[in-house]
Amino acid sequence: MHNQSLPAKIRRLAREEIDGLVSFLAPRDGGQLNVHDARKAFKRVRSHLRLIRDPLGKRKYRKQNWYVRDLSRRFSDWRDREVMVETADLLLEQCGHDTQVVAPLRRLREQFVLERDEALTGDTLRELGEATVDDLATVLHWIDRWPLDKKAGFEFVASSHRRTYRQARRGFRTAKADPTDETLHEWRKRVKYLWTQCCTMKALAPDLLGPRAVELKQLSDYIGDDHDIAVLLEHAESRLPPGDLAAVRWSCGVRRAELQRQAFELGEELFAERAKAWIRRIEKAMG
Repeated sequence: MHNQSLPAKIRRLAREEIDGLVSFLAPRDGGQLNVHDARKAFKRVRSHLRLIRDPLGKRKYRKQNWYVRDLSRRFSDWRDREVMVETADLLLEQCGHDTQVVAPLRRLREQFVLERDEALTGDTLRELGEATVDDLATVLHWIDRWPLDKKAGFEFVASSHRRTYRQARRGFRTAKADPTDETLHEWRKRVKYLWTQCCTMKALAPDLLGPRAVELKQLSDYIGDDHDIAVLLEHAESRLPPGDLAAVRWSCGVRRAELQRQAFELGEELFAERAKAWIRRIEKAMG
């Protein structure tokens, strides 16, 4: 695979994501679907689409991107239930022996686990998984017909990647100026698209894109953890009494402040240069 062209690699990776989705959406032992990994795979397919946006053309890009987005959104509620359990576990690890926070967090986690298990083993989710697997045939049909030049290199995707970088950089500046749940979440989505693209293109300039992909993954994790805590607090409001809610809110606020500090510090490093300068640096690193 080391000698495979970038366009061929993009098509291969997209096909592999579809194969993975078929597996993730099949019931496992106990009848559960792997919603967590399925949602990640959908996002990677959309990231590949963004990378070939210009060669694909605006009209086809929008049609295919929106189609994949809508397939992914079918599983949003179930994915959120899983994330709430994971987030509660992380917060419990970080709270140590603070009983004012640990006790209500444990009760909250128990509620999340019950809701998650009930939802993930329901007939509705299995039926949705089966229907989505059928609909993935349309996506695979499109992937096989993407207009990819087998001999092309970075120039084939340079303009699309420049757009993705610019959007991530703009998202950083917007979130830093006004760090709301919405601006931070939008920034994270752009960072994840950029990260996936750097992973896809890594072989073109491994000394530059390899480390950059690692840093973008770390940045995405910082912002993602912050977002998950924000969502957990929304759910906690209707599940905890005022005293317990205040304790959990305070602990979450401390953790969110640290995550945002780390994210903005790393963002300053990763988005110091403009999009054109970033593209030139990739071209220079390619030799």
